[in-house]
Amino acid sequence: MSLPQPLPYVPTADEIVPAMHRVINKYNAIRTQILQTTTPSTATFSNVILPLVDVENAVQGELGMIDMLQYGSPSLDTQGAFDEARKLYLKASALWAADEPFFRLLEAAIEKPEFQALDAESKHLLEKELLEYRHAGHGILGHVELEEYQKRNMEIAQLERRFQQNLAREAGGVWFTLEELDGVPGDELAKWRDSPAEGELTNEKHQQRKKFVPFANGGTLAVLTHAHSSETRKRMFLEDNLKLKENMPLFEDIIKRRARQAQVLKYPSHTALRIERRMVKTTEWVKGFLRQLQATLCPYGQGEIAVLQRRRLEDLRARGQFGDKEAGDRFPPWEKRYYERLVQREFEVDQLKISEFFPLERTATNMLGIFASLLNLRTHPKS
Repeated sequence: MSLPQPLPYVPTADEIVPAMHRVINKYNAIRTQILQTTTPSTATFSNVILPLVDVENAVQGELGMIDMLQYGSPSLDTQGAFDEARKLYLKASALWAADEPFFRLLEAAIEKPEFQALDAESKHLLEKELLEYRHAGHGILGHVELEEYQKRNMEIAQLERRFQQNLAREAGGVWFTLEELDGVPGDELAKWRDSPAEGELTNEKHQQRKKFVPFANGGTLAVLTHAHSSETRKRMFLEDNLKLKENMPLFEDIIKRRARQAQVLKYPSHTALRIERRMVKTTEWVKGFLRQLQATLCPYGQGEIAVLQRRRLEDLRARGQFGDKEAGDRFPPWEKRYYERLVQREFEVDQLKISEFFPLERTATNMLGIFASLLNLRTHPKS
């Protein structure tokens, strides 16, 4: 049986930058063609947006694969190539966003009578593209202000790139003795590297092997779910939540800069600016929706935590460790995964048995039906 389509090609490190050049050149070529053959008086969806969409459809697979390699490849050469490719794309995107003649074509196309005859998706594409240009300052700022605004946007993009680089290259973790990792399945332990040097093999009391548990690739989750020692779980949780301290000042700087940029465009906040691109159009609606969720879901969450807390206190009493009154008044966040597993085991939750009530064909069909209802989509079997 043959596959319905070929598997995507994964570029090597030395192919990433040339691939990005090809993608950018395709975009540049079609944009140049549109500008040379179209004027505001002749601009329509068909001759301004549709050619761009065709190029986007053609390059999205390649772009997506390059983007995936930022997180999916451990190779430093690949990471470096991605960084270079990302810089190229950011620079090209900034030039496209600064293209006022293209903005004028979009502005003219949306005013044409033909716009009202378009289907909903086509209308959305044109409106979305025009909004991108308005958010870049076109039609709002003067020429000098526009240049300054776009320059500051590039600075923000560079900060965001550094933030993402740190995330992608994060390789931290915690050293634990095998005793501290008691309860963690052997197949998980086998994934983690042993102490590289004799100095790492000792603790204060006696010589023991140690394992380096990475934060990434399920390391934190495995320890929080299986390690019997509460101190081990606590240490893993806290260390994981304190990682990437270098991103904190970047994050704060990005937030402040985004807020200032939004105010330049007369928006009260960055959130108010960004939400225009979403299905929901006002921050007030989002806040109201979150309040509704809070009122509905918090009681259920509190009930679940109460069940976990009862199981935890039983465990502490059985271990002779329940001597602290405060231990009964609070439920530490690093205990959640471990006691969820114990409670599920005691209730004899058999995921395989549960799956019998969800046959694949019927489940997939019903899930598509839910998506169709929520998103106003239609699905048809491929002949």
